[in-house]
Amino acid sequence: MHLAKLEEANKNDEEELKRIEKLLAPLKEKSDFMKILKFNSPLILVGIACIGAAAAGISQPLLGVVFAKVMNILTVPLEVWPQMGKPADYLETETIYWVWWCIGVATMCFIGLSIRGICFGYLGENVTF
Repeated sequence: MHLAKLEEANKNDEEELKRIEKLLAPLKEKSDFMKILKFNSPLILVGIACIGAAAAGISQPLLGVVFAKVMNILTVPLEVWPQMGKPADYLETETIYWVWWCIGVATMCFIGLSIRGICFGYLGENVTF
């Protein structure tokens, strides 16, 4: 007797799920992103924000490479540079060169994060309000 009630409950649940799926079918034709995309009024900002996020993301591994180069230069003792055939001002010129690279990468990261924050912030306001 309990088994019959359980089977009947399962059958009712399956029918209810089918009814719900039938009701939701038109809504599932569009993804959730496409539903809220219409609220992002200047759509071009999505692309600009993604470019800014990519610039900020690319700058991090690039900063790792620059930092490795700087550490490679700074860890060699001063007495060894002339023995390696390098000019007397090699340490100074290389350090300045890589510091400028570090400043450039940091600037790229700052600009990318700023663009990303401004664009996604503006778009977020449009979706929220």
